[in-house]
Amino acid sequence: MLKTPTPRKHLSADALFRTLYQSFQKAADPRTGTSTIKLARRTDE
Repeated sequence: MLKTPTPRKHLSADALFRTLYQSFQKAADPRTGTSTIKLARRTDE
């Protein structure tokens, strides 16, 4: 299970998106075979 980050009182949208992205990067992909859509995709690519 993923560890929940410590709560922050003020979290900007950029920091929130970064936290979500990092969480999805750590998640295992349960899909079988090859997929063309990633669970987490960087927006600056």
